[in-house]
Amino acid sequence: MRARFDLVILHMPSMGTCGDAAILADQMDGYILTAREGVSKTAALRQTRETLELCGARAAGLVWISKKAHR
Repeated sequence: MRARFDLVILHMPSMGTCGDAAILADQMDGYILTAREGVSKTAALRQTRETLELCGARAAGLVWISKKAHR
């Protein structure tokens, strides 16, 4: 896809559900982790980051979804 597109975004299930992101990690330029206030657990986010980095992925950012966004 790199030859045809400037940017490709893949939306994948959470790492707890499926390891698709880990499988594709070494083929990605980076990943953006999403976290939801009051739902996402710090330990789970840390484990996800560590797993992806062990698979060769590089962090590109974090999207923090606040509780206020869900009202």
